[in-house]
Amino acid sequence: MDRATSRMSVRTTVSTSSRLSRGTYIPSRGTTFRGEPTHLKNCYIHHDEDLILMCKSCIKPICLVCSNNDHQHHEVEALPKYIRHQRSVLQAKCRVIRDSQLPKIREAISSINEATARRMQVIKEQEHKLIMAVTQVAQKLLSKCRHLAKLQKTKISELKTHAADLKSFTEVVENNTGDFTDAELVTMVQKYNALLGKTKLLDCPDEANLLKFQKGEVRTEQLESMFGHIDTSDYDKKMLMKYRVEEPENKFHVKEIGIFTNGSEAITAMVPISVNNAWLYSDNSRQNKEVTVNGEVKQMMELGAYSRDFFIDDDGTHVHACTDKTVRTVSPDNINILFSTKPLIPLCVCKSSNGEILLSLVDNLSNSRSRSSTRVVQRMTRTGQVTATYQYQEDGRTPLFTKPYRMTLSSQKDLIVADHTSSHTGRLCVLNEDGRLRFIYEGKSGKKDFKPNGVCCDTESHILVADSASHAIHILDQDGKLLRHLITKKEGLVYPFSIAIFRDVLWIGGYYGLVKIFKVKHIK
Repeated sequence: MDRATSRMSVRTTVSTSSRLSRGTYIPSRGTTFRGEPTHLKNCYIHHDEDLILMCKSCIKPICLVCSNNDHQHHEVEALPKYIRHQRSVLQAKCRVIRDSQLPKIREAISSINEATARRMQVIKEQEHKLIMAVTQVAQKLLSKCRHLAKLQKTKISELKTHAADLKSFTEVVENNTGDFTDAELVTMVQKYNALLGKTKLLDCPDEANLLKFQKGEVRTEQLESMFGHIDTSDYDKKMLMKYRVEEPENKFHVKEIGIFTNGSEAITAMVPISVNNAWLYSDNSRQNKEVTVNGEVKQMMELGAYSRDFFIDDDGTHVHACTDKTVRTVSPDNINILFSTKPLIPLCVCKSSNGEILLSLVDNLSNSRSRSSTRVVQRMTRTGQVTATYQYQEDGRTPLFTKPYRMTLSSQKDLIVADHTSSHTGRLCVLNEDGRLRFIYEGKSGKKDFKPNGVCCDTESHILVADSASHAIHILDQDGKLLRHLITKKEGLVYPFSIAIFRDVLWIGGYYGLVKIFKVKHIK
């Protein structure tokens, strides 16, 4: 007997009285869940067919046509038989839920709440201990300060007595100068010299500052070490096992080593020159600053124009793409315009592998593109001669870029371009040395907006992207696979705007002048 014949036999065995006629079935007691229908109707796909079967694979009432089509290989049963069976089984299942599962859930909730309360109580007790310890140290210092104050009371008494003697002497002299006899005048001069000598002995203008309180440095790391921490390693492992979430193959250890603010404007470009120092440029500024990881300004350099992006040559010269449509070299004692880009606007500039420069150029600053728009990346000599142009894909018609905002060159000579496609979205376009498009990265699964504002590569050819839309640093392998979000808003990252790396030290410039520095270690 073939499957179709079998299905027909199932249908014929269901008597007319037991078949569910359209809209006639009402569950017992009229009990339904909110939003659920109170009766089973005819098939919602095949409107002329009755629901006479139950697909046990999908837990769904179906008609005969459905069983021969979408549910052909599923396990089905006559609907009345299934319902009769479930009426008797459902009560038993509910008893299991009431007697076994619900108590376990309540017990788990209670256990979690009790464990949380215990942890919080221990933290409060530890807080009290630390406060008591700090109070004892403060009281000890205050007690010593009071003791020293008692020792200085003698000094204060001597000063008051001497002040009274000086006042009395000056009053006598000022009131009786013309009436002194010769002998009295000599006596008064002698007395003056004696008082002056005593004044010199008592004269110590820094007396009040000889005893100083040297403040200690409040070190959060040491305080956290004394306080304690919550170890989540075992919890994380159990959760990974429970939900079968695989740990990432590529692990990175990230540690913040510096944070400071440089004004309130966006840090549009930065170039580290060592693990401790970097040059940075803030929007709407006409100068570069060399800063340390602590924000100390080492030196500043005038640019002679507003800049959009820059890199540093091997000889220490800065090469800037400027808003006046020029590319210029800048050093502490010289500003030289290499060439003009008119009528196009330069957006970003980076060093090419052969001593030339790569420059992205647009005809306007819009985040959208029309048919006549020019959005191009060009390789040029230092005199402005174009040696290569990247504008279209292999078909010669499809544009590569909408607004090529930032770019870098990988160790494999891939050109990596952060391309803005709207005011809040973008993508990463990666081209090989011949200008052919290798891949496009548009964020993690396209679930959120992705706005790449900065891009760089580390020594292992990972691609690091500053995404201001999700407040995160994406790290990709050289083929565009997302390895993980390296740094996120949890680490205090807000609107990352520029990014650069020197060895294992990562510099991130923010939209509102915030600069954060991290040490990144790849654990293989």
